[in-house]
Formats: sequence, structure tokens, C-alpha cells
Amino acid sequence: MRVCRCSRPAGSRRRILPAPPPRCRSCWARCSSSPRTGLLAAGCLPAPPRSPSPCSAPAATPASAETSAEVLAACSRDPTAETQPPRLRHDVSRGAWRGLLHRVSLCVAGAARQWAALGEGGQWAPPAPPPSPERTLALLKPDCVASGAAGEVEALIAEHGFEVVRRRRWRMGEGEAAAFLQASCSSRFFSEMVSFYASGEVVALLLQRAGAIGAWRELLGPGDPAAARGYTDRHGRVRRPKAPRSVRARWGRDKQANAAHGSDSEEAAGREIRFVFGEGWVEAGGAGEGASELEQQAAR
Repeated sequence: MRVCRCSRPAGSRRRILPAPPPRCRSCWARCSSSPRTGLLAAGCLPAPPRSPSPCSAPAATPASAETSAEVLAACSRDPTAETQPPRLRHDVSRGAWRGLLHRVSLCVAGAARQWAALGEGGQWAPPAPPPSPERTLALLKPDCVASGAAGEVEALIAEHGFEVVRRRRWRMGEGEAAAFLQASCSSRFFSEMVSFYASGEVVALLLQRAGAIGAWRELLGPGDPAAARGYTDRHGRVRRPKAPRSVRARWGRDKQANAAHGSDSEEAAGREIRFVFGEGWVEAGGAGEGASELEQQAAR
């Protein structure tokens, strides 16, 4: 007899459960006979004896069919089954596992064939190709160049995966500054910005990367360095920093001297690149004419 080992309230009596029927050695399934008698089904072989087992006793001729049945049941019973919880004693044969694996393999193969058929019918699109490289203009303003931070800014640009295709350093005249700012600066501060751009040397960088325009604008930060770093307004309220590791937060002074400029759209990037480096440098992989002339201007 087996004793139920499941959790029970204190003071309650243990339930006595009947012993499980014996297993067949050939098919490893429970016999169809009653668990009380323990008789093996017709054509089934008893499991090999385990030690300790009544089979290890000296062999004796059974006096009756009932004694023989009891000996066979004792030999075929698994001694570990008495201590296992009921939920682990499930009858899963090797054939059932093989059938399960076969059905899984059929499902996988069928899914692959279905996917291939959908692809041939044009019902699913292949993965999108990687984004093509893009070019934009980065202009380091006179305050950044005069403070000696141009090298640090270029190092930060390289760390973020930008490729510097062209570099030019020169001092803008007021006419060049006006032509450069006429489309991007408002009329209210136009004269002040022209004077500021013409006050010292600037460094123009032609940057190339996938999504270069948006990536450079994000690295550049807000137009107000105070908003990028965070500040306390005149009412005593603390404003959280918007981009504390951006270029303008680290090297900008105010809204005008905010370290660097970046193109805000594809049209603006094409126009500014053509203005600084000439035709043929807008598209990725292009090399415009007159490179030696630009090198001579940079050397001066």
C-alpha cells in the first residue's frame, strides 16, 4: 500500500492509496489488469527484477496461479514509484515522444514552405536595405575657434561615427556672412549675426554618416546653451538640462555664441555645402571640382 504524501492540515489522517499496476517491460505501459490483483496483460513481459526484490529469494515452485501473479507483480513494480508525487507519475512512452518530435518537425517544415510560397507570390517584402550615407555641414563659430575648443569638438564628432570628408578654416567677410545667413537667420538679429560671423575665423566640416543631418543636430543640442545645461530662472524655478553632453552645453556661451552651427534640413545642407565647398560635394561619394583651390584657401 502507498501513503499520500501531499500537504494536509495538521491532525488529519493520512490517506491510503492503492498500489499502481505493474509496468510491462516491452511496451513500458501500465497493464490493463486491476491494480489489486497486479496480473500482467496477455503477451506482456514482466520488468526485470530490482534489488531488493522478492525475486532475489530462492526460487520456489508457486503453489497456485494467485501466488505466481503476486510474485510477478512484485518483480515488475518500480520501488521508486512509491516515493514520487502523483503529478510525476505520467505514462509517456518513447513512441509518444517520437511522435511529438515528428509533428514539430512537420510544422517547422510547413512554415518554411509557406514563407517561401508567400515570398514567390510577392506577399511579403524583403528586409529594408541599410540607410545610405548622408552629408551635412558643421560650422564651428568664431567663439569656439578663438577659445581653442575646435580640436575637442572634432574629436567628439569622430567619436560619434562621423566621417570628416572636407575641412576648411578661414575668416568670413561680411558679404560672405550675409550670403551664408540670409536663408537661416531672422531679420531681427541679422546684422548682429553677420558681425559676429565676420569677427574671427571659422572652421567648416563636411560630415558624412547615415542620418548625418539629424545625428549632428542631436549632438549639437538646443540653440540656447543655458537650456542645454539647465538653469534657474528669475523666479527661482530650476530648469532641468535638456542635453548636458551636447556641444553647445559644453562649449557654448549664449544664444549667439553657441559654439557651432548645423544644417536643419536636406535643402539647407545642400545650399550651405555648395556655398562653402562648391558644387559636387553634396551627394555622398561625390568629389567636386576645384579641390586644389580650396586647399590653397585653407593654407592661407
